[in-house]
Amino acid sequence: MEPKDNLYSKAEGILYSYPRLAFEIKNLEIEIKMIENEYTGIKGKSDEIASRTNAVSSSVENEVISKEARIDALKRKINHKRLLIEKIDNAIDAIAAEDETSALLIKLKYIKHLEWKQIEMQIPMDEKSLMRKRSKIIKDKLIGMLA
Repeated sequence: MEPKDNLYSKAEGILYSYPRLAFEIKNLEIEIKMIENEYTGIKGKSDEIASRTNAVSSSVENEVISKEARIDALKRKINHKRLLIEKIDNAIDAIAAEDETSALLIKLKYIKHLEWKQIEMQIPMDEKSLMRKRSKIIKDKLIGMLA
């Protein structure tokens, strides 16, 4: 497969991911709430002896640090997904500024996941023309903006 084909597929993959990004963000936010509600705490060990060093390492502190690290990682994922949504919106807005029909075609095909026959009902062009137009938009505009 040529590099151009890989970029084309990557751009399409990003566009197709748009509708599920909001659900993924919501799931990650729920995951953060679940982690925040987890609490193991001190289980108590009768054989635990006080440390004689300056090292601070208790089970509660380790648990808090671990939870914070997991939450930070999830927040980074959320931020990445939000930025990806923003990037897709920006690309579609840039296309719309030049040609509303092209932007509509991309929205109908990739964001609403409509079939070509359904798109033909909203954009007065035959299927082959729509497919050529879609390919041109992706190659000429979206690869540079998304891939």
